[in-house]
Amino acid sequence: MEGKESAAGVKTMAGSLKHTLFYADLRQMPWWKAFLVHTFRIIFAISRDIYEDRITLRATSLVYTTLLSIVPTFAIVFSVLKSFEYHNKLRDSLQSFLSPMGDKGLEITNYIMALVERVDPGVLGSVGLVFLIYAIISMVSKVEASINEIWGVEVHRPLVRRFSDYLSAVILGPVLILIILGIMANFFAGAAAESFPGIAEIKPYVDMALPNALVTMIFLFLYKALPNDRVSLISALIGAVCACLLWQVSSWAFAHFVASSSRLAELYSVFATVIIFFIWLNFAWLIILIGASIAFYHQYPLETVSRNFMRTPAAMDLRRLSVEISLLIGQAHERGYTPWTSEGLARRLHVPKKLTDHLLNAMEQASLVYAIDRRPPGFVFSRPIDQINISTIMDASRVKDAPFLKHEPVNGLDELMKRLDEAKEQILDNMTLEELLQDQGKK
Repeated sequence: MEGKESAAGVKTMAGSLKHTLFYADLRQMPWWKAFLVHTFRIIFAISRDIYEDRITLRATSLVYTTLLSIVPTFAIVFSVLKSFEYHNKLRDSLQSFLSPMGDKGLEITNYIMALVERVDPGVLGSVGLVFLIYAIISMVSKVEASINEIWGVEVHRPLVRRFSDYLSAVILGPVLILIILGIMANFFAGAAAESFPGIAEIKPYVDMALPNALVTMIFLFLYKALPNDRVSLISALIGAVCACLLWQVSSWAFAHFVASSSRLAELYSVFATVIIFFIWLNFAWLIILIGASIAFYHQYPLETVSRNFMRTPAAMDLRRLSVEISLLIGQAHERGYTPWTSEGLARRLHVPKKLTDHLLNAMEQASLVYAIDRRPPGFVFSRPIDQINISTIMDASRVKDAPFLKHEPVNGLDELMKRLDEAKEQILDNMTLEELLQDQGKK
């Protein structure tokens, strides 16, 4: 008896722990417990994404894109920095990025810079210059697409805006970073050092912290600016800091791996440097995408566990949720409020954002709502609310774009489903959204 009671107690504790870790509402927990549970859920979700190749495949594809565009990108940046007399810093930055590769990193740096110095955009002609610009836009576009996929964003920026944003980021970004480095160097060596004698003592600490701060700023820019969605600054900063920490740990681990990989060099001979370069690029992109995932899961806590209770959209009452979404959109319209976004609806109804995206997309295909062209898009009705039936809203939530969901006729069941639909129509009695909104106002 005691053994059975002990086993039952362990099973109950395990069930309680599982419920807390995967199903419990973070809003009902103390802040410290919510922090620990949310952190566990983020780690679990990212581990699951890596295991299911949701992140690793994107990182691998970006390695290929980087190899095609690294020389054109550096050639454009090198030409811009040369006009500011900062072009020598480009070699130092590339060497710092490849420093975990040891001597092989220096070899790759010299090879890439030799190619870059041979490329002169001024003598390439219009066709060559177009190719350089296309290579840059292609690379940044692939990065944006990968991060947008993590954020579940399906609507991309217009082509003209992408063209201007990408070139501005690639050309002005390195210039601003190097200008900051120059200002910092002049600050410690110029008049400030004479005015504040003790400032020289903190210079070594600043030199140690500055590279990490710049890496964090680059990650912050990627996570804040690239997704075509509203990204919380706090979430982007948390993702950037975590990515920077992972970068430092991975750099140390990879440097240790390269130093002890003499057998790898013997096995691959002259290809060892190239293979190690590929591996490090894959690690670098994997870290960047993990940081983006951390920012996403921090901003949308329900996404970390959404697959635990929503294996398919049918696992939730989508009809009720569709009507709730319509009521909120209708109330915002009547009261002159800013149109609801998918993120706002997800937070208000406490459901995963991907679920509200799914329902809003279905309602848009049914010509019930349309998205206002802004970032992020807000949703308004495409017809007067007195012409929108509740039954139409409910029907829009059904999955209609999956041909594999077709079923064979079943005696009795088809008749039952038909009677249920007729009963639904009879109960609703052509009730419109306007009538339901009026009922809400009476309470």
